[in-house]
Amino acid sequence: MKLENQVCSLELAEKLKELGFGQDSLYKWTPENRGETFYICSSDCLHGKDYPCYSAYTVAELGEMLPFYIREDANKGISFSTETDGLKIERFSNGWTIYYRYRSISDKTLAEAMAKMLIYLKENNLIN
Repeated sequence: MKLENQVCSLELAEKLKELGFGQDSLYKWTPENRGETFYICSSDCLHGKDYPCYSAYTVAELGEMLPFYIREDANKGISFSTETDGLKIERFSNGWTIYYRYRSISDKTLAEAMAKMLIYLKENNLIN
C-alpha cells in the first residue's frame, strides 16, 4: 500500500494545521527543494531545516485524535449516549465511512475520512 493512502492529503493536512491541531506526526508534507511540489518525509528528515511543512497524520494518529463519543449542546436538541452513539468506522467496497450519531463522512481512504471528520468536529466546536 502506498504511503499516500495511509496518511491524510496535503490539502487536509493544511486545514488541520490551520484549525490548530498539533504538528507532531510521524510524517510531514514538505516542499521539495522549496518548490511547489510537496512530498512526504519522516519528521526527522526535517531536523534543522526551515521548510514549511504540515503533519501528514497516519490512520493510527488520526484514530487517536478522534473522540470515542461527542456530546452536542442540549440546547440544540441533540444529545449523545456513550452506549449507543460512539464512533463507528465501516468499510465499503468503494471506501470508508466514519459515523457519529447525527453525522457521517465518507471517502476512498480511511485517512481522508478520519481527517475530514476531525475538521467537521473542530469547525462545529464539538471538540477542543
